[in-house]
Amino acid sequence: MKLFLDFDGVIADTVKAVCELYREDYLLYNKYKDISPDEIDTWDFEELFFLTRHTLRNYFNTGRFFDALDVIPSFEPQFIEQLGEMYDLKICTIGDSPNIKGKKIWLSNNLTDIQCYELTSLCGEDKSTVDMSGGIIVDDNSNNLRTSNADIKICYGEEKGWNRDWTGLRCKDWKELMEILGELCRYTKEG
Repeated sequence: MKLFLDFDGVIADTVKAVCELYREDYLLYNKYKDISPDEIDTWDFEELFFLTRHTLRNYFNTGRFFDALDVIPSFEPQFIEQLGEMYDLKICTIGDSPNIKGKKIWLSNNLTDIQCYELTSLCGEDKSTVDMSGGIIVDDNSNNLRTSNADIKICYGEEKGWNRDWTGLRCKDWKELMEILGELCRYTKEG
């Protein structure tokens, strides 16, 4: 069975990286207010007063962004190896060309010696163009889940503005995600 994992917000802590870059760039401005990643509730980071959509898009395409990027706190690299043993693992992400190139480099640097995944990348608004039929998608964005044709859809992470409307299966962290995916794997092998 194919398993499609999102990159931003599922494997990599994108919100934290954007907040760090914002802090570096605007700390000395008069109306600057320090915002923690936990306070971000909008897809376009509206909580960051000085940040424009143009600047945000540029952040995602710079080496600075990938230097600031960490894995999600509950993520452990061996999870990818374990999932690769249970599933046909795909990391599915949206981004501009420089962003996709940066993600490939970041993955090879942060998931070293793990070759059990394939990176599926695309430009666009959602992941509906990727054939996920018969598979599982794990994403933090409810729009990607809704538009996917995956058989099983799991919303990852805390409730935020970009996924609060999701009423289906949800997990709050990687420990819970691994439990769900382990159970699904056992169920499909038995059934």
